[in-house]
Amino acid sequence: MAQSFMPGLFKGFMVFGDRIPSLFGNPNFFAAYLAAVIPITLWRTLYGLGSGKFFSLIITAASVFCLYKTGSKAGLLTAAVEFIILIWAVTKQRHVKIAVRYLIIAVLAFFAFFFAAKALGISGKDILKLKQWEKNESVFFREQVWSGAAKMIQDRPVFGHGPGAFTLSYPPYRTDKLLKWMDQHDYEVTYPENFLLQIAAETGIPGLLIFGAMLIFLLLHFSREEKEETDFKLGFVGLLFINLFGVDLNYTPSYMMAVFYAGIFLNDYRGRSLKINGAGRIITAAAAAAVFITACIFHVKNETSDVKLNTAVYMSRDKNWNGAVLKYEQALKLNPDNLTALYFSGNAKMDRALPSAGYEALADYKKLSEKAPNYVLLHYRAAKAYYRAGSMENAELEYKKMIALDPYFMPALSELAYLYYFDRKDAAAAEGLLLDVIKRSPDDPSFYNNLGNIYFGMKKYDDAVLYYNKAAAMKPSADYFYNLGCVYLAKDMPEEAVENLEKASQLDVNKANQKIQVMLNIARGQAMKRKGR
Repeated sequence: MAQSFMPGLFKGFMVFGDRIPSLFGNPNFFAAYLAAVIPITLWRTLYGLGSGKFFSLIITAASVFCLYKTGSKAGLLTAAVEFIILIWAVTKQRHVKIAVRYLIIAVLAFFAFFFAAKALGISGKDILKLKQWEKNESVFFREQVWSGAAKMIQDRPVFGHGPGAFTLSYPPYRTDKLLKWMDQHDYEVTYPENFLLQIAAETGIPGLLIFGAMLIFLLLHFSREEKEETDFKLGFVGLLFINLFGVDLNYTPSYMMAVFYAGIFLNDYRGRSLKINGAGRIITAAAAAAVFITACIFHVKNETSDVKLNTAVYMSRDKNWNGAVLKYEQALKLNPDNLTALYFSGNAKMDRALPSAGYEALADYKKLSEKAPNYVLLHYRAAKAYYRAGSMENAELEYKKMIALDPYFMPALSELAYLYYFDRKDAAAAEGLLLDVIKRSPDDPSFYNNLGNIYFGMKKYDDAVLYYNKAAAMKPSADYFYNLGCVYLAKDMPEEAVENLEKASQLDVNKANQKIQVMLNIARGQAMKRKGR
C-alpha cells in the first residue's frame, strides 16, 4: 500500500514504472503471493468469527487493491478463477442444485473471459479472433516462448536438457517471430512462462509424468476433503494456475508457499504413515534441520542478490553507472552464478565510458561466457567491448557469433557492416552483408538506410538515393530524409536537397537534431545561388 501511495520512498524497487513490486522488485511475484493469500482472507471474511471477519475483510480489500496495482494480468485472471472455484465450493456446501451451480459458474466464467480480453485491449467484437489476441505483446511473447520450449522438448523428450538448464539451453530455440520482435532481449526468456513446459524441457516427458502423478494425488485429495482447509487448497491451486503464465515458482517465496499449503491439507490425509523411533528419529530430524537451514541460507542469499540486481538496474536507468556497478558487484558477491548481474555489470562498465571500459567489460563477459556461452546478447556486447579495446578481429568474430545466434538482430548486422567498411576498408563485404540481410528481412527500413549509408560513402550516389527512398517510403523518418538531403547536396541537386531536408525538419518535431537545420540552411543557400545564375 505504501508503494502505491508513496512511490518516491521506494524508487529503488520501482523498476517497473507504476507497478508495485513489493520486496523482491517484481510485480508478478507479488501478484502470485497475493493470489495465494486472497482466498484465505476471503474465506475467513465469509466464515470467520466476531471481529476477525471485519479484519479479514480489510485485508482482503487491501490485497485486491494491491493485486490490481501490480498490473499483473495473470494475477487478475487467477483471482477470477479462484473466485469461480470458491463460488462452486460455497454453493455445493449449501446444497444448491447442480444445474444452478453450473449456470452460475458458466456466467462467471464468461465475465472472467470477457474482462481478461478487455485487460489485454481486445474489443468485444474481436474476442473470438485469435489474431487479435496475438497483437497483445504479453500473449504474443508467451505464444512464441511456448513454441520454442516445445521444440526443446521435441529435441530431448526422454532426459530433457537438465534440471535448471532452461536459461542456458533456450537461445537456439527462439522463433524467428520472437527474434524479429525483440530489440533488446537481454533476459526476458529466463524461464518459459509455464511451469509444466519448464519441467518437461528440463527433465523430459518422464519427469513431467512423475510431477503430474504427484499433482493428481494432491488434487484428488483436495476433492476428497472438501470441508477441510478449502482456503489453503484454493491458494495452492491459484499458485499453480498463475504459473501457467508466469515464472515465480522458480523463486523461493512462491515455491515455499506452495509446499506449505500442500503440507497443510495433506496433514489431514488418513493414509499410511512412516514411524521412526529412537536414534533414527534424532538423525532424521537433524538431517531435515540441516537441509532446511542450508536451503534457507542458499535461497536468501540468491533472493538478496536479485534485490541488489533490481536496485542496480534502476541506477543504470538513472545513468548512475558507478552506483550500478557497485550494486552489481554486491549481487555477484552474494551469488556468483547470477548471470543477469554479471551481464549487466559488463554493460554498466561499458556505459560509464572510462578509458579502460572495454577491458573491464570484457572481464565480466569472459566469466559469463564460461557459464553461459550463448547468453542472449553476450556476443554483441563482447563485440562492442573488443571494438572499444581496439581488437577488430575479435570484434568481428563476436559479431558473427551474435548473428549466427540471432540473424535478425539489426544492431549487430549494421555494426559489422560498418566495421567492414570503415575499419577493414572492405566496401564489398559491407555491401554484400546488407544485401543478404535485406533479402531475409525485406520489411525493415533500417537496413535499407544503412545500405544507403554504405553507398553514400562509396560515392555511389544514385544507389544511395534508391535505398534511402525505400527506407523513407516504408517509414517516414527525420533521419532518412536527412540522409536523402545530404546525398542530393553531394549530387549538386540543392532543390531536391531542400525538399527532403524540409521533410526531415517537419518530422523532427522537437528540433532536437541541429544538423538538420544546418544542412537545410546550406541547401537553401545553394538553391538561391543556382536561381541567381
